[in-house]
Amino acid sequence: MWSGPLHHYLEVPMSTYTPSAMSTSPTPPPSSGMPTAPRRSPAGRLGILLVLPLAPAFIAVLRFILPYYQSTENADVVRDVTAHQGSMNAVIWLGFLASLTLPVAAVLAARPFAVLAPRLTTVAEFLLVPAYLCLSWLVVGDAILLRGVRSSVDTATIGTFFTGLHPVADLAVGIFVVGHVLGTVLLGVAAIRTRAVPLWAAVALTVCQPVHLIALVVLGSPTLDLIGWGLNAVAFGVIAVTIVRTSEA
Repeated sequence: MWSGPLHHYLEVPMSTYTPSAMSTSPTPPPSSGMPTAPRRSPAGRLGILLVLPLAPAFIAVLRFILPYYQSTENADVVRDVTAHQGSMNAVIWLGFLASLTLPVAAVLAARPFAVLAPRLTTVAEFLLVPAYLCLSWLVVGDAILLRGVRSSVDTATIGTFFTGLHPVADLAVGIFVVGHVLGTVLLGVAAIRTRAVPLWAAVALTVCQPVHLIALVVLGSPTLDLIGWGLNAVAFGVIAVTIVRTSEA
């Protein structure tokens, strides 16, 4: 049925008319109380749909192909990189791409939860964003390691550069490890509380980094690490779809 101004006036008692009510514009629908996102351009929507899942996916592949994943001694690390220089080169490129996209993805991922769980989301972001900004320091360490191997530098010297580059590098590693694990868990808890995304995706976001930590520290399993970061990528993908759908509503 046509719902123009005349139809609206016919349904409203005459006692409610005011001069402003006689406007030729239809009365806007009442607000639902929920925040509305601005409509985004197709390029903006595509960027969100790509960046959010790809950022953790870069790390998922990186962790799976990392040549020295199970090595602890410098000599073993150098030996593994020497034997798999192509994989190490791919690791560096993947780390570079991740360092560009993960800080942006972390900021975007908080949007569906920021209104209904502001404190939890804020704490998560204060952990995640600095952590992902520190990722580039780890990439530089890997680049130095590969350069040393390709230049036939002795193992002891390469190990010194790789593990003792500068105190700031050690601090960056600590910020990255603590920040990205705790921050992702808190963001997952915010997702569970707000129900802004499907529950299974919120649970996947909550457990993905503990799975990564168990794979790295306890089991030494690149496959399980791939699964952990893969869960992160899937959860971020669901968040991306949620953001785009909200902006189109």
